[in-house]
Amino acid sequence: SNLVILQLLSIPQNAPIKMFWDYEKFVNDFLIVYRKFIRPSQLLEKLLEKYKLQHNIFGVDTLCRTSILEFIRKWVNLDHGFDFYNKTRKKNLINFLERDDCDGLNIIKVDILRDAVKIQKKKSEDDILTSPGDIRLDLHEIDSIGLANQLALLEQHFFKNINRYEFMNFNRKKKSVHITRTMEHNNFIFNWVITEILKAESSLACSELITKFIIVTQHLDEIHCYNTLHAICGGLNSLAVSRLHTAWGTVSKRYKDILSKITELVNAHGRFKNYHQELIKVNHNLDPCIPILAISIGDITRWEENSDYIDDSEDWINWKKMKGYGSIIQGALQYKVPYKFEPDDNIRKLIMESEAWVDENICWEIAELREEFKDRKLKVYKGINSNNIDHSIKAELSERDWRVILTGSNLQKFKCDDIILEENVPNDFLYRIKSGRIRVEKQIDDKVVLIGVLGPGQFFGEISLVRKSGLTTAWIIADTDVELYCISINLVLQLCQKKARISATLNLMLAQKLANMLKNSNSDKKFNQVSENGLSHPIAKDPNEYEYDFDNKFTRFFPGLLGQVVVREFSCQLKSRRKRLMNTGTMYMTQEYICFASNIFGSKTRETIKYSDIVDIRRKKNVLVIISNEKPLSLTAFHDINDAFQILFEVWNNQIKPIKSMPFRRGSTNNVKEIVTQEEETFDHVSLSPTEKDWQEILRGSRLVQYEKGDIVIEEGTTTKKLFQLVKGSCKIQKSGMQHPLGKIRENDEIFGEIAYLEGGKATATVLATKPTTIRIIEEYFLRILFQIQPHLSGRFYHFLAELLSRRVSDREKIITQRFQKSFIDGMVSPSRTHNITSIRRKDRPNRSRSNEAFRGKLLFSGTNETENTERIPKRKKSRKKYEIKKSRKN
Repeated sequence: SNLVILQLLSIPQNAPIKMFWDYEKFVNDFLIVYRKFIRPSQLLEKLLEKYKLQHNIFGVDTLCRTSILEFIRKWVNLDHGFDFYNKTRKKNLINFLERDDCDGLNIIKVDILRDAVKIQKKKSEDDILTSPGDIRLDLHEIDSIGLANQLALLEQHFFKNINRYEFMNFNRKKKSVHITRTMEHNNFIFNWVITEILKAESSLACSELITKFIIVTQHLDEIHCYNTLHAICGGLNSLAVSRLHTAWGTVSKRYKDILSKITELVNAHGRFKNYHQELIKVNHNLDPCIPILAISIGDITRWEENSDYIDDSEDWINWKKMKGYGSIIQGALQYKVPYKFEPDDNIRKLIMESEAWVDENICWEIAELREEFKDRKLKVYKGINSNNIDHSIKAELSERDWRVILTGSNLQKFKCDDIILEENVPNDFLYRIKSGRIRVEKQIDDKVVLIGVLGPGQFFGEISLVRKSGLTTAWIIADTDVELYCISINLVLQLCQKKARISATLNLMLAQKLANMLKNSNSDKKFNQVSENGLSHPIAKDPNEYEYDFDNKFTRFFPGLLGQVVVREFSCQLKSRRKRLMNTGTMYMTQEYICFASNIFGSKTRETIKYSDIVDIRRKKNVLVIISNEKPLSLTAFHDINDAFQILFEVWNNQIKPIKSMPFRRGSTNNVKEIVTQEEETFDHVSLSPTEKDWQEILRGSRLVQYEKGDIVIEEGTTTKKLFQLVKGSCKIQKSGMQHPLGKIRENDEIFGEIAYLEGGKATATVLATKPTTIRIIEEYFLRILFQIQPHLSGRFYHFLAELLSRRVSDREKIITQRFQKSFIDGMVSPSRTHNITSIRRKDRPNRSRSNEAFRGKLLFSGTNETENTERIPKRKKSRKKYEIKKSRKN
């Protein structure tokens, strides 16, 4: 068969057979499919041999040689000389053309050299898609026509690199790189359209985006960019987007008709009959066009069912199949006219850097959520649940948030070296430093380790928010004279129940801190423990619009209380003594006042009571009575009077009854325990853990995935925005550079992958399935939309993660402590002497940087020569007699 083909390729131009045979199409089809039955090097070798032999079928040797050279010219110019990227093949051809018997063929040599330059330019262009844009755009603000033009340019960038060889090997990724990239880009556009519509702020915003994408498809049809049109049309007709009945209800009938017409164009009915008829109308020599790649691949797949040869001997090629291949591929690659739109780097950057949700089932659940809460506008909190959230940016509480949290707090003062909190004692308070500095220490047997130093604006005690035991994990000691705000943790939890954004931010901060501690404990050789010290949490600079709206409204009602922050507000009615009238209005709670405001036609009611003026707060059935020095205030018709009474009473109680015996003085080491037992339990302890109903909502976005033995669940170094839980089977955790696994994950274990989820970074280890395994996965983007629709769930879920991480850190701390103790006993302690270590007072410390070993938690002792290597450290005062260590003595 190869011999016959060579004879056909060398037919003279004036041969009679060409009069009734489309020789040009035969050559084009052959150049497309020849790799199916002969390699390029073999074909070139046989052509050159044929040329040298000057074999002549029709009696004209010169014409035969000219036909061979003409075929080589077409071959070289095809796909920018793709078949001659091979240096040896290219060198053999150039050597042949430089022969003396190739007179008059200098033009061909010039073409080859020019094509060689084109090849190099082609490679350099493929590396750059677009330059970085300077402006971050919003999709709603972009003109639909401009968006369609940039989508066409992006599609052209991928499609223009496809060559005929890739079509013949479309099912092999390594041999069809550009087809794979184009298909991936096409799938990205499909998922991107669904994602942008589903994460829109409201049903009206969804409707606006649907209309925008319909206009985009209409313009893509006009410029013949069918590949991108097919992807966008698929996204608009997807199950998830179609489920948004409320949004579709506000789309104009005109645009619905346009979408129906375009959908009919790319409909698969009759093997895309309408599409093929429309494609025939395009002039490939004048008009730019990008056909639908998936349809071309599908047509080729149908031809794959036939054999490449007529019989089993493989002597005769099935040219009908090859001709079908050639027609399809040539039809897809015949459009060479490029689009001449001006590239817009900002729009292209917006498209390429956008997220795309790939799981259809989860997208359907999100659409269901949108319809269930169709009248609810999504609440987006910057840095917590915003779209394109980057968890690597730490959650921050604004100064206003802190003013709300510290409502009902007490300001306490301590002198240098006063003990604020002891280790392993109950703690029911959150502390924030107003001024001064404290140090955090950890005591292990006869050793005291300095963990760190905290300054103004930082807080501690927050881990007690998530630890049910409520026991402290370190000593907190005043390093200078200190002023602290002290607030009941139960009051903070009550606040978190009603302030969704503050709850989410605070619990996310805790979860991120604990995740960082757990990650460091797995990698650091030095002692790394959980303590009551807080990491440096900067104050958020950008105020939150939602919260400041309350303050502005309050200030309009009470201009004399400018600067007060609204902690809570309750709709209620004020009972009047003189007249049996009910003034419907709003009760506001600020840091220092209780206020009531109502407007009934021209009648305005304003009541203000300071916490310090309140004598008592009582609840009589459905009436809340506030008794003050001036006059009582009776309020009723609360949505939840128990909630209003509980938080109001606790804030007032904390302000008028300061904690008298806080564990701040050095008189007794058991003060905290005494206070907790003596404290009157007015209300039940508040819990932020997700309820069963909360879990039902959260698990709507989960899916079960099956893994075989040896499959990678999470790969170290990859970015994973997912949470995993093992349902059946087992997995092992491996880290690069370590021979043995770090651990195993068994059935019904807690979730994993939470560190990468919280920090937005890369996975710190690889998780492999050790046998057939079933894992439940929750996608980050589902949780984000869920938290936007139901903001109260975000704080509860992050609180759950913080509790989980707290247990893991605690377990890890015990292991490290045991290793630390063993290392100390085996290598540092001499049986004949006793080492006594305490922390250094600030005034006795040498002048050194805080990056010194002492501030990194490294022990300040040596077991060799006390006089030279051990710093003299004064013992603690008698208040710590129970825990202190006696001064070192020489033998």
